[in-house]
Amino acid sequence: MVYHGDRRSNYGTGTFTDLGDEVLRAIRTFERSGIGTKIVLCCTGISGMSLAFPLALSLGCDVAVLRKPNEESHGDAGKFVGVPLRGKTCVFVDDFVSGGLTRARVERAIKAERGKLAWQYTAREDALVPVAS
Repeated sequence: MVYHGDRRSNYGTGTFTDLGDEVLRAIRTFERSGIGTKIVLCCTGISGMSLAFPLALSLGCDVAVLRKPNEESHGDAGKFVGVPLRGKTCVFVDDFVSGGLTRARVERAIKAERGKLAWQYTAREDALVPVAS
C-alpha cells in the first residue's frame, strides 16, 4: 500500500514496486557475489539507469552511463558520463539481453576508455555472469 496525500493506492504488476523488487534481487545477487565496491556499474538508456543508480547507492559503488550515439543535445553522444573508467573493473547492467548489440556497444566504449568489462548483470534473469575478454 502506498499513500499519495490522503489517498491509498494499490500497486500491482508493471508498477514501481516491481522495479523495487528487481533492485532488491540485484542487491542480494551482488552481495552474494563478493565483487565488492571497487567496481563501476555501466549502463545505457532508461532501463539500465533505473536499475544501476539505486543499485550503486545501495552497494556504495560508482556509475557510468553510456550516451546513445544520437543523443547530441548535451555534447556527449556515444561517450560515457560519470566516473572515468581508465583502469576500472566494470559491470554492464541492463534489464535483459537479446541479440547482444547493446552490450557490444557498451563493451567497445569501455575498452575505448581503457576500462575492463568483467561482469554483466541481467535483471530479468537475475544473473551476474563473468564476461570473457
